[in-house]
Amino acid sequence: MKNTIRQIYFYAATLIFLIMTVIAAVSLVNLAMKTYILTKADGAYAPKCDDAGMTYYEPRPAPIAVDTTSGTGVKELTAEEKAQRKADCEKAMADQKASERQRDLAQNLSMLLVAAPLFWIHFKWVQKERETELKLADKDEKKA
Repeated sequence: MKNTIRQIYFYAATLIFLIMTVIAAVSLVNLAMKTYILTKADGAYAPKCDDAGMTYYEPRPAPIAVDTTSGTGVKELTAEEKAQRKADCEKAMADQKASERQRDLAQNLSMLLVAAPLFWIHFKWVQKERETELKLADKDEKKA
């Protein structure tokens, strides 16, 4: 009975660590493809910057700027202000995208670095126990 529980543990652990390794590897390949090959893959639902430096998703809302000094409620932005705001917005979005990719890379690498060795250790242990069982079965067969 003790040997059966041990076998179940090692087979289950090997399967779990194999699944974790595969998930991490697939995520890393996905990240690499989106970064280097399919560079527009993330852009479908990504926010965009308008001329006033505001982010929006499709459909694009009408830009509104509030003038707090005159009390009229609307202030027209100069071309320089619009260009600066748009550049700031695009820089912030690029920084956010880079930080998200670095977070994903760190998460997937750490999962891979933990799961792969544990899978390998459990896999080797299962192989060793299986070989031992086969040797014992051969000895029992020869005795009979």
